[in-house]
Amino acid sequence: MLSLRIASRFNETVVIATDAYVLGKLTSAIPSQPFKLSNMKLQENLNELADPGFNRPASIDVILGSDVFLTLLNGSQVEDECGLTVALRTIFGWIIAGRYNAADSIHSSCAIVSLHTEVDLNNTLRLFGEQEELHRKPKLTSSETKVKEHFNSTLTRNVNGRFIVRLPFDNSKPPLGESLTVAMKRLKSIQKRFES
Repeated sequence: MLSLRIASRFNETVVIATDAYVLGKLTSAIPSQPFKLSNMKLQENLNELADPGFNRPASIDVILGSDVFLTLLNGSQVEDECGLTVALRTIFGWIIAGRYNAADSIHSSCAIVSLHTEVDLNNTLRLFGEQEELHRKPKLTSSETKVKEHFNSTLTRNVNGRFIVRLPFDNSKPPLGESLTVAMKRLKSIQKRFES
């Protein structure tokens, strides 16, 4: 990573500082083929284009993130009459974005699909999706719902500040029956054995 300072070609006192990664190649040439400006009325009234050769294929030097890009905008915007392109005023001059009419293309060619990706980009998007995902509460089973209701209905706090909750009992099970008398007899017999 390196620190990058970008200045306007019209005003060298306007400088943007940012950090950047150095890559061997960012993308293929953009646009993929040259196009004529003769039918593009939009750029006729704009002076100080940030890239006067925007209609000719060229390599991409820098890709700016939205945090930097949004600071470049000056708020002026002009759309062409067809709605295909828009010009945005930036501190570097006017930039033109959008689509161009395929009929204005200088070379006819087949459709070319180009995909540019980075392994870190996939991981970053996955992490972004996980952070932005709404955390849904898991659905509770009927017994879990009953336990939660029991907890909420029996929760109290004593004078010492301790929380008290009654133990939940499952009343759907059959009762144990009359086992107290049998248990007492066994306890007494064990006590007699220890005494002797």
